[in-house]
Amino acid sequence: MRFVILVLLLSVSVVAQQPAGRAGGAPAATPRKLKVLAPDTDVPFAMQMFNQALGVQCVYCHVEGDFASDT
Repeated sequence: MRFVILVLLLSVSVVAQQPAGRAGGAPAATPRKLKVLAPDTDVPFAMQMFNQALGVQCVYCHVEGDFASDT
C-alpha cells in the first residue's frame, strides 16, 4: 500500500511540471506590466495554476478582455 501511494505521489509531481518549451507555433505576445513574475515566465501556465489553486476564473482578478488593466 505504501508503494502505491509513493508511486502516485511521484507521478503527480512529474505530470505537474511546467513544459520545457513550446514546440513550434507563433511566438506568444510579450506580457505587459509584470510586477511579480519574471519577464521570461510562462504567464499562461502560471495563471492557470493560480486559477486551479484559488478555484476562480480569470475575471475574478482581471478586467475581461484587458488583463493588464489596473481597474
